[in-house]
Amino acid sequence: MTNLSIVIITKNEAHNIGRCIESCLPLKAEILVLDSHSTDGTVRIAQDLGATVHKIDWKGYGATKNEGARLAKNDWILSLDADETVNEALQNALLDEEKFDKELTGFWLRRSLVFLGKTLIFGAVKNESRLRLYNKNYLKWDLKAVHESLVPKQKGALSYGELQGCLLHYSYRDENDMVERLDKYARLSTDELSSKSRLYLQFKKTFAPTFSFIKNYFFKKGFADGRQGKIFAKAQAAYVKKKYDYALLEK
Repeated sequence: MTNLSIVIITKNEAHNIGRCIESCLPLKAEILVLDSHSTDGTVRIAQDLGATVHKIDWKGYGATKNEGARLAKNDWILSLDADETVNEALQNALLDEEKFDKELTGFWLRRSLVFLGKTLIFGAVKNESRLRLYNKNYLKWDLKAVHESLVPKQKGALSYGELQGCLLHYSYRDENDMVERLDKYARLSTDELSSKSRLYLQFKKTFAPTFSFIKNYFFKKGFADGRQGKIFAKAQAAYVKKKYDYALLEK
C-alpha cells in the first residue's frame, strides 16, 4: 500500500526496532520513528533501515502518536509499537489496495503475543484485536495515561473493516521484564481509578485478581498454552492487584 505511513514511537528500543522495521519494508511505505531521546542504538538502527527519525520530547502515548500522524505525509496511518511486527499475511492484505474502500475510516488488526518463545493463542490475549490502521482525517489518539485508544475527531458515523493476518507482539523479553513492565502500567492506571472510593478499591483488590486468573486460565483456556499460559495468567492477576494497591496508596 503505497499511500501508507507507518508511525512507531520509541525510547531505548534497540532490541526491538530492527525486527519491527524489517517486517514493514515489503510494504514500501513511509516509515516514521518518533524517538524520545534514546541512549542506545535505536536511532542508528532505524536510520540504517531507511526510516525517518524525529527526535522529540515525550508527550505521553496518545499525544506522541498524534504528533507522528501530523508529521506523516499520508492520510492512512499504521500505528505500531517497537515490539510488534507485521506478519506475512498482514503484509499481503496491506498491499491489496482494493480493500481500502474510501468510506472506511479504520481497520481492526488481530494481534498475537509471543511470550517466552511461544505464540499464545488463549488466555487474556485470546481473539485480541487492535484498531491500529486508520485515516488521520477522521480519527485521533486520546490522551489517557495508559491503554490509549483511537477516537473520532468529530461527530458522525464511522465505518471499520478487518484485515487478514496479524501483528506479532514481542512484548516481554523474559519474566523479569514482564513483571517490571506490568508494574509500570499498574502505576499509570491509578489516574483512571482516582475517582473511585476506598471501599470500591478495597473490594476490587480483594476479589478481582482471583477472578482475573480464573477467567484467563480456565474460561479463556489459558491452560492450553502450557507453561507460558500459566505464567502469563498469574502475571495478569498480579497486575490487577497492583493496580488497586497503588490506587489505594493515592487515597
